[in-house]
Amino acid sequence: MAPQGNLLARAEAVVERAFRIAAEHETALARARSAVQPLREAAARQEGGISGGVSGGVSGGVSPALPQDADRQRAGRPA
Repeated sequence: MAPQGNLLARAEAVVERAFRIAAEHETALARARSAVQPLREAAARQEGGISGGVSGGVSGGVSPALPQDADRQRAGRPA
């Protein structure tokens, strides 16, 4: 019975590490999105798609909401 317990403990450790890595990647992705948003807005203004600023969240035909929606669906998973 000891080998099964050892395997279970190792599997739990692997899953815990995977969730930790996923959380780190999600944080890095959120930072990258925040950094890119001003560039998207500037590009949209240059194309004439937006006058002034962005209030609706969609700029120049680019929909940044789609990846964020995918993240929201995964947000309910335990970390």
